[in-house]
Amino acid sequence: MARRKLSKKDKQGIIVAAASLLGLVVLGMIPVIVNLTSVPYDQETLCPSEGNYAHTVVLIDKTDPLTKTQVGKLKQLIERTKSEMLLHEKLSIYVLDDRDYSVPAPKFALCNPGTGANASPIYQNPRLMQIKFEETFGEPLQNALDGIELGETRPVSPVMEMIASIADLKDFKLSDQRRQLIIFSDMLQNMKGYSHYREKTDFDAFAKTDYARAQLVEMPGVEVTIFYLIRDGGGKRQTKQHLQFWNQYFHKMGAKLIIKDPSK
Repeated sequence: MARRKLSKKDKQGIIVAAASLLGLVVLGMIPVIVNLTSVPYDQETLCPSEGNYAHTVVLIDKTDPLTKTQVGKLKQLIERTKSEMLLHEKLSIYVLDDRDYSVPAPKFALCNPGTGANASPIYQNPRLMQIKFEETFGEPLQNALDGIELGETRPVSPVMEMIASIADLKDFKLSDQRRQLIIFSDMLQNMKGYSHYREKTDFDAFAKTDYARAQLVEMPGVEVTIFYLIRDGGGKRQTKQHLQFWNQYFHKMGAKLIIKDPSK
């Protein structure tokens, strides 16, 4: 029996039916997609409730005054860090001074709730998502940056203590996601137990001290970037040996170190 050729009208009907079926399938999948991409989060921090997310910490050394140029470079650094953040990644900003370094409080600590660029045009509104991002994340970050002052000279500089405190943050040390520590500092440790103003920058000798054993913590896999500030009068101490000291320091703790010139 010969097949009857489909008329133009029949073909149009099949196309319409197929399109309708596809539309129903897509509509049916939207709740599933939304459910898969929706993550329960803490309303205060905007971070996933499960606590396992990427985390970038920026540590700003204000134990000596920052110049206006350095403050400008710092703000550029944080803006660049913001633009490179992953969805749900946490950004924390800490200030290094002579107070509260054992249990430091962040100047800013929020997770990226997602920008308009992260939105799906099928079931999300990119414009509204971008507005939400700016209100809940962008504006608080800008307020934190506006509050960064030039600072003043402090009697001590607990660089190591602050690094150890950050490494011990629960949502930093326990995460198996990307962890970054960005340090904006001259890296001149100056505490009673150990000081780069008194001792030679000999890591092997330092590592044998009780002070070192208290400060050398575990930081396996952490990406550490130092924006190395050259201080007035610091040239005698900020030498190749000083940089090598910190390279050995972080290597000992299992971290990956990159040292950058903040003027570039």
